[in-house]
Amino acid sequence: MSIEITVDALLATHDQKLEPLRQNYCDYKPSHTITVSSYLLTESVLTDLRDACLSLNNTKLAQQASILLEVKKGADAETTSVPNFNVFAQLLKSYLAERKADGWVYIEAKDGRFYPFAVLSVKVIPARTMPKTSKHVALKLACIAPNTSSKEGAFERQTMTVDFYPIDVTRKKVGAILEQAGVYPETKALREAYDASMKSFKETFAPKFAEQMIATGRTWDAARRGQYCQTVSMSNRKAVQDTEFASVVLEPCYLEVHTDDVSPNQDPLMVEVPVHPVLRLYDLMTHEWFYMHCDYLEVYEYDESVREKLILPETHVQLLDVLTSDLSKKFRVDFIAGKATGTIVLSRGLSGLGKTLTAEVYSEIRRKALLKIHAGNLGTDPEKIVKSLRHYFDLSLRWELPVLLDEADVFVMQRGSNMQHNAVVAEFLRVLEYFEGTMFLTTNRSDEIDDAIVQRCAAIINYERPDPHQQRAIWKVMADQQNAVLDDGMLDQLLQSFPSIRPRDIRELLSLTLRMNSTTPDSPLTIEDFRKWAVFRAIDIEKLSGRAGN
Repeated sequence: MSIEITVDALLATHDQKLEPLRQNYCDYKPSHTITVSSYLLTESVLTDLRDACLSLNNTKLAQQASILLEVKKGADAETTSVPNFNVFAQLLKSYLAERKADGWVYIEAKDGRFYPFAVLSVKVIPARTMPKTSKHVALKLACIAPNTSSKEGAFERQTMTVDFYPIDVTRKKVGAILEQAGVYPETKALREAYDASMKSFKETFAPKFAEQMIATGRTWDAARRGQYCQTVSMSNRKAVQDTEFASVVLEPCYLEVHTDDVSPNQDPLMVEVPVHPVLRLYDLMTHEWFYMHCDYLEVYEYDESVREKLILPETHVQLLDVLTSDLSKKFRVDFIAGKATGTIVLSRGLSGLGKTLTAEVYSEIRRKALLKIHAGNLGTDPEKIVKSLRHYFDLSLRWELPVLLDEADVFVMQRGSNMQHNAVVAEFLRVLEYFEGTMFLTTNRSDEIDDAIVQRCAAIINYERPDPHQQRAIWKVMADQQNAVLDDGMLDQLLQSFPSIRPRDIRELLSLTLRMNSTTPDSPLTIEDFRKWAVFRAIDIEKLSGRAGN
């Protein structure tokens, strides 16, 4: 039993047992997460941690601490130890029967969540020679969860077994034995937490197939619900929800259980099999599938105001508005049946001028996740490229998402005498013929685009260095983003000092200068600060009028 907490929650505690941790992590970011091991989690520590989380309005972490506190109190209240292994199965049945509410136990997974399982049986398994197995007690459990072996991750009834051997149980309390195996009896707090998770799972997350989520927490694994498998920690990771609502089991499922397998009495028993509120998602950064508990997810909030932060010529903006709208589908028609009529926008120009940002902003406006692919991830082998592109195009079609193929130079460059490169471009063109949806291609090679690529594009947008008026607007937008103030006099000096600066360099120079200036907060920001740190961004610096420059 352990718990992951944030540094701000740790620093808000007062218990002396946590003092070494507070000293070790006092200089870390407040949002940094750490794991508090089970040996530190006494009742006083958990109470202190719960109160600290409540004071910070971190209700999710406070609820988790409350659950662990209730579980801890139940385990500490037990007084009877197992005298020998032969009576363990009967003692385990009695222990579970005394605490029975739904006929469940909860397993603490590596992701830090407690997952309910229906108890199907407690049986003594005799020793065997083929295959060689020692005598043990098997606790058989059932749940309804995603089948990670299937392509879609559909929800199915699954079973698992927790085995107990003599070395695990002798002269130990039943509660402690279960806790060591990551198994906990039913409590009111565990059930309330599960009900709350299922409510948000059914109402908020399961119905939102193909929508963008923010994942913060640990991934879920299926092999042993996290007992032995490694999980991955994520923070503010963008992902697409890929669990189709039709595949989710929402209605209760019941199993008939032989009472003598789970309880000393002979009452008839129908046990509800719990559903695990876990979703299959696609990581938009690593392009990998993963599963995660819904408590670690948030529905992504789109910011349509970002359109005002994209400084482009008005004609560019009007063109992109039309090409990325649903209205444009009405005019995309081909004479050949079976050919797709996707919208392909080629953005070309020097790096740092906003080509990639354009795709990101317009996906935000359309309230769609952006399936961003770097050309380097596709390789250079024509067969591999076709296979990879079809995979991404299938995902784009499945979720109706726009695609960004970034740094696509190798796919759009003019063909010549290099046979391998010619094959790559040819295969790329063949796949484009049947692409549906909206795709942004970016390239830094403005004058070397293959004519066949040009012919397949709905529009080609050239990105030039911003003029002084656009530069001024970009400096203002970036300053607002950084909560900095640049008056007109400072803006005039910036435009004079850096007349050929690119938008990306504006962002990075402003960020670097503000960061360095924060070390001397009493000093006002001057043009000399920008000029001094521009050297480290390899930015051309012009002389200021009336004085010697750098």
